[in-house]
Amino acid sequence: MLAENQALAAHAAEEALPHFEKGLAALNITLSGSIIAPDEQAAELLFGLAKAQKATLPRNRQSEVQNLIKPAFDYYVRTGDVPVALAMANYMGGTFAKGSIAATIVTEALDLAPPGSRQHGQLLSRYADMLDSSVEDQNAGTAALGQALEIALSEDDAAMAIEVLSKLARRHYVQLEYQQYLGSSTRAIELFPRADQPPDINVYWNAVRALIGLGRVEEARPYAAHQLELAEESGSRFVLTQALHASGYLAFRLGDWVTARGFSNRGLELDGQDVRLLY
Repeated sequence: MLAENQALAAHAAEEALPHFEKGLAALNITLSGSIIAPDEQAAELLFGLAKAQKATLPRNRQSEVQNLIKPAFDYYVRTGDVPVALAMANYMGGTFAKGSIAATIVTEALDLAPPGSRQHGQLLSRYADMLDSSVEDQNAGTAALGQALEIALSEDDAAMAIEVLSKLARRHYVQLEYQQYLGSSTRAIELFPRADQPPDINVYWNAVRALIGLGRVEEARPYAAHQLELAEESGSRFVLTQALHASGYLAFRLGDWVTARGFSNRGLELDGQDVRLLY
């Protein structure tokens, strides 16, 4: 496992992919159909491949990662290694639908996490992701995020607080509450220096959109620039594509068509199917 983990640590997910795939092939585990993790080595390889794919797959294929995490998660639940199972469930990110594999993982993990613990707070944040736009579910999701934020602050977990604030910010965006949207976003950004692990830099995009919505477009420049800088350092094609979209959209709103097209072209080279980059 050393070569695979070193490749990921060096932000070379593309180089790590064949290591994990060869390791799984050597164990006669195919990636088509129903995947099972017969032992810990297979579970580690499946989770490693999931992390590598998350960093390299285009936006429209990110849901495939959950198919690799589920058999590894099931293995650790079955063997009673709850801390590792919870860590895998907490790795699930982004929005996912009710009834999806990701939703199943998070729901099962919530029953395993000690109430009020850091793991419970992280899972509450994931749980809010799967709630749809109905009023009832929106309220339940907001309540879950409120609990998660309380836990994050009580545990002095800046990374978790940033994640939760970012999600609360996006809920303000949906309600067109731009001032609250900006407030949650900048509060999250202020916590960045205290985070003990790299937070989701997409929170800068939240600040950019909030300022555009408030008509303070010029003030969004440093947020978009910092997001792009961090994205280029991340080694993640997915994260960089998002940042290029943010910078391109801001340039578009500023009337700088040439710069917007430049960001668009860079993004399309990374992911030619991301329609957000078509300016």
